[in-house]
Amino acid sequence: MAGALVSSVWGWSNDGVAESRARELGLDPHDWRLRLCLKLSKELIGFPRHLSQHPGGFVITQDRLDDLVPIENATMEDRTVIEWDRDDIETLHMMRSMCWGWGCWAVCAALLIFARAQRR
Repeated sequence: MAGALVSSVWGWSNDGVAESRARELGLDPHDWRLRLCLKLSKELIGFPRHLSQHPGGFVITQDRLDDLVPIENATMEDRTVIEWDRDDIETLHMMRSMCWGWGCWAVCAALLIFARAQRR
């Protein structure tokens, strides 16, 4: 059921899948499972799509990046994401740089302090 609905939707919508569209796909809009699926899918509208994206970094290319990879707006204002695997970026010889957050730097600092203490 979900597969039929997903394969019938192209692009973005704030309305969700209409019952009439489900009927066109041969689905029974009175089936409790379909009604639940449609209800839950409407609750997801506006929810971030990329829950596990890397929080920082950038890609540098010789040509325009938007000619090479799809770019879309991130949930955070004034941020964008690309949906490519890091290994693909390296295969295409694009430069990728990761920017660590303060939390990661704090862990590195704590590790250095620990390492110095162990040498004594």
